[in-house]
Amino acid sequence: MKSRVRGVAAVIAAGAVVTVLPGLLAQQPYEWPLYGRDSAGTKYSPLKQINTGNVSRLRRAWTYAGTEKGIGSPEITPIVAGGMMYISTPKQRVVALEPETGKVIWEFDPKVDRPRHHRGVSYWPGVGRARILHATSDGRLIALDAETGKPAPEFGSNGEVNLKPGAIDKFPTAW
Repeated sequence: MKSRVRGVAAVIAAGAVVTVLPGLLAQQPYEWPLYGRDSAGTKYSPLKQINTGNVSRLRRAWTYAGTEKGIGSPEITPIVAGGMMYISTPKQRVVALEPETGKVIWEFDPKVDRPRHHRGVSYWPGVGRARILHATSDGRLIALDAETGKPAPEFGSNGEVNLKPGAIDKFPTAW
């Protein structure tokens, strides 16, 4: 059974790479749609505005403080794709920001009872509409419309898939 599940997971992952890779390779130079910026994880920006000659004169343009208190510091990686910046908050809300100003475009609250540390969200350019994918600490995978922040109705059950069935049977205290 385990090898069958791994085989299915490998096929899904390979299909995702084949489907997503062309869209991510066509990214704009100012975008950072993946952890590490690109599929090679280069962590390199081709932009030339900031260099060794002017980096010491940089000033903060804006910050996003949010409204959540008492949960600790977030350890997330923001992504920039399709002209927006996407972050997740310590309480696992997803926020789309205007990258130039920090203005909030939309917010989505997955209503997680006991938030735990997580690393952020993922971007999928999609076929027709881009999606933001968010894995919650309570075992759900949520797909949001990248433009509106609304759950993608064609994904799972109204935009989310419960990943716990089958996994929680052996490890009931993990969730």
